[in-house]
Formats: sequence, structure tokens, C-alpha cells
Amino acid sequence: MEKHFWPLVCPVCEAALTRIDNMLKCVQLHSFDMATKGYVNLSLGNRQTHRLCGDAREMLAARKTFLGQGFYQPLSDALNMQVYQRFLELARHKVKPGLTCIAEVGCGEGYYLGRLKDYLDRRLGTERMCYFGMDIAKEAVRLAARQHNDIFFFVADVKRKILFSKGSVRILLNIFSPRNAVEFDRVLASEGLLFVVIPNPDHLTSLRSEFGLLAIEANKRQHIVEQLSGVFRLAKQQSIKYDLYLNGKELSDLIRMTPNYWHLPSETWSSLEAREDIRTSASFTILEFKRHAVQAIRRTTRARAREARG
Repeated sequence: MEKHFWPLVCPVCEAALTRIDNMLKCVQLHSFDMATKGYVNLSLGNRQTHRLCGDAREMLAARKTFLGQGFYQPLSDALNMQVYQRFLELARHKVKPGLTCIAEVGCGEGYYLGRLKDYLDRRLGTERMCYFGMDIAKEAVRLAARQHNDIFFFVADVKRKILFSKGSVRILLNIFSPRNAVEFDRVLASEGLLFVVIPNPDHLTSLRSEFGLLAIEANKRQHIVEQLSGVFRLAKQQSIKYDLYLNGKELSDLIRMTPNYWHLPSETWSSLEAREDIRTSASFTILEFKRHAVQAIRRTTRARAREARG
């Protein structure tokens, strides 16, 4: 990361934050200490807020175990390739993107962002890239920072403010997480790309019917396209579907890492782990959004005008 590039802003006054040793500080002297694990808490909520928002510790532990076994790796691989192809397109058009900030909101324990970084590092190098992960759950951010010490993680709430400066993010990831169209617009660069990953209606269908799991929102894809339509247009979509073969423990981890953790009765969990091998289907869609052309041109023109003014 360039010495003077730090895209985060103060959650109190929105001035730029500067990293000084193990502290982030703004010109108004608001300061935030970095934890020993390398992350920082930029949420202004109290401890009760963190207990009520985000994933519980048991959910995170289950997700770390489940994802670590590679069950959702095909999705991760497809996302990595799609992001990489965008960099290849820039190269073909001889566009030099400069320093590229890649951020994930709702990053959880950092599985997808960590794998994307490894993938791009091997193909593009590390000199012009920086990575940030954000989540409302402090325990998730702590776990992510412990596993990926070359990515900067921080605690913040996507429903309030995404604490990046305007136009500082070139690639924004939103994977099974809440969205904030206004903030996505603000933080993305003019030519920035937004990748939203959602489950399809047939994701884990057999498990939903057998165990009474939470249903996927009807018309979820269309709802998201409409939610973002004021600023973004859907440029590409890719569906991934494959079979999963799970034993009882893997099945329990899969269900426990989702919001079903909060809703299933206690007797269901013991019956899950007692199950023999079970087959179900994983089904996802990667939605790639770009800015509407007119808005992108306007933002680029304003940015150039600011540069000209010095």
C-alpha cells in the first residue's frame, strides 16, 4: 500500500484517518486503537449492539470449519475468476488502474476475501493492490484478522456507513450480506465494480423441506437489481450449481453457520449430527454491477475537475 494512501474515514467526523503505529487518527484528533491481532473497531455502537448484530461465535466456528473443508470452493473459484477477468479486460484496453482497493462488506471470517487475495497475488502481484474487510460482528473480524494478517479488517455497520472515502474502492464484494445502495455508490470509484453473491431459490432445497429451514426471499435477484437500479446496472450474472455430500457433522455445521442457528429447536441439532450421509444441492448466483454510463461520466468529470483545481 502506498505510504500516503489510507482509504478509511473517521466514524465520528468523516475526516480521513491516518495510520500512526498501532492507531488510526483523524485531524479532529479522534483516535482508534488497533487490536493486537491487527484489526480496529470503528463501530460507534455499544457492546449490546454487537451481541445483537452479526453472527454468533458458534456460527462463525461452524462456518470456519465448513468452508475450510472446501464445500463452497466452487463458488469462491468462480468469483475469483470473474474478478480476475475484469483486470485482464483493463490490460487489453491498456488502462492502468493505479492502486486498486478491494473491499468486502459483511466479510465474516474472511474466507472469500482471503482466497481472492491469494488468487490475484499469484497472477497480478501485490504491489498495486490493497484489501479491506468489514463486518458488524467483532468476533468475525477478530477471527478474520487472525487468519489473514495481510488484509486489514475493521468493525463497522454496513447499514449505517461504509467507512471508506468517496470513490476509493475499485472492487466491492457483497457476499450473502446486507446491502446499502447509497453507500455503495459513494465509496465505489467511477469505473468500480460491485459483485453481489446470493443463494438461488433451489439452494439446499431438500434440507429446507426436511428440517424446516428458513426460506430464501422470493424474487431475491430481481429485488436486488431493483434496489440498486438507481445507480447500478446489472452487467453480468453467473450461476453455479453442484451437489453436496455431507455427513452428520458437516450437515450440522452447514445449518449452524446460517441464520437458522437462531431459529431451530435444540432437539433438531442432535438429530442432525446423527444423520447418515445426505445429498443436497448448492446453488448460487454472482451478480456483477456497473454504474449507469451517464453517472459514471459525471463522476469522472467531477473528479478530473477537482484534480485540475489542485
